[in-house]
Amino acid sequence: MIAFLESRRIAARLLSGGNLTRHPAYQGANFRVAGELINSDIVTERTFWVGVRPRLTAEMVDYLAATSSADQRRTGYASAAVRSSKTSRAAATALSAAGKPA
Repeated sequence: MIAFLESRRIAARLLSGGNLTRHPAYQGANFRVAGELINSDIVTERTFWVGVRPRLTAEMVDYLAATSSADQRRTGYASAAVRSSKTSRAAATALSAAGKPA
């Protein structure tokens, strides 16, 4: 999904977190592991973030949602960006209506 978003000029990055035992910075480190770290692996493999900034407009949020929806149709996987876009768009619209940059 990151490559798909970036090919459409939406910046996205992997989240530096999840299963830190797999992170290159921690290779060779001594630490205690409790269990199989299944949920941590999910975060490592499936979590990314999309940058936001104060001047994000409702149109930009709509573009992100539409692009995420297109990727969902392409892959069959739902995106959190699609689920949260209504909240983000409402916030951007409210700020714009108040005369403040969204």
